[in-house]
Amino acid sequence: MTGSGSFIRLFFVWWRDELVALVPVRLRGLFRPRRNVLLAVMRDRRLALKHLRGGRTRDLGEIDLSAGDAEMRRQAVQRLLRPVRKKAGVVALDLPAATMLSRRLTFPEAAEENLRQVALYEMERLTPFAPNEIYFDLGVVGRDPDAGRIEVKLDVVPRKFVDGALADMDALGLHPQRVGVAAEGLSAADGTDFLHSTAASRGSRAGTAIAVFLGVLTLCLLVLAVLLPLERKQAFSGRLTDEVAILRKKAMAAERLAAEIESVRQHDRLILQRKLHGTMVIAVLNAITELLPDDTWLSQMIIRGNKVEIQGYAPAAPALIRLIEDSPTFRNVSMTAQVRRDTKTDRDRFSITFDIVPDGA
Repeated sequence: MTGSGSFIRLFFVWWRDELVALVPVRLRGLFRPRRNVLLAVMRDRRLALKHLRGGRTRDLGEIDLSAGDAEMRRQAVQRLLRPVRKKAGVVALDLPAATMLSRRLTFPEAAEENLRQVALYEMERLTPFAPNEIYFDLGVVGRDPDAGRIEVKLDVVPRKFVDGALADMDALGLHPQRVGVAAEGLSAADGTDFLHSTAASRGSRAGTAIAVFLGVLTLCLLVLAVLLPLERKQAFSGRLTDEVAILRKKAMAAERLAAEIESVRQHDRLILQRKLHGTMVIAVLNAITELLPDDTWLSQMIIRGNKVEIQGYAPAAPALIRLIEDSPTFRNVSMTAQVRRDTKTDRDRFSITFDIVPDGA
């Protein structure tokens, strides 16, 4: 009976989460229980564990995901969970807020009826990603009845970050039921769940099958209408005319929506590319600053893709090759010009190129 009771409890938890995924983001906290949650928070390559119960938060500790082997990390997690092993309830995971792209969009009111389906099929227009590259959540956060517009908040997390984090959690013996981000109002402990939100959106494709069914049903009704008395047929035809007019309005609204989405697509992609490039430049500059001695000067740094070229002055330029080669961040280090001694500065003038090691290489 214990196994049967556990199965029934898990079924109702799943059913509740599926229903809550359809509730607007701002209202989900009213339906999801915030008590008895084991929350795992990822920050860079560290994982912090917290137990939330009865409005209280207990810090259990954290581990370094890059230290030791998989079994050592798994045992470390089990030791941290020992005080709450029999108390912990739902397992939730929060990713770093930097992994999320958040946008506020304005749509016609007509789009609200199929908001998630519109977002799913138009994701490449709304964001720089394809639908199979992300997990997302969205909801209506504002309305303008006079203008017939709604304001929608769209939150997107690249799938590679979510899937990678879930794989790390599975290796530690933790299996999150919800995934959020460490940002205000978007924590998995508060009810946010990118996994269920995306699944609910994809499940809306079943609406296509329903539409086909309704189309066949409409055809049957039309055939039946031919057999009815003329006055009933005329009345039925009038109702159909009204429905066609409504559908025509919705189609026009959808066309306007597509035009608006197209107008922001290129702008968003450019902003994201500039943001990513700026982040990489800062990271490379910080790494080079830490590697080079204090008596070495840089006069120029050029980054083209993954290739970096630096020029400057150093007391002994050949020694810089070894310093850069020993860094895990760079590889394929070489001089691009003959080292010459500058008589004014009494230093070697150098020009060195190297490649940036891609993440995960």
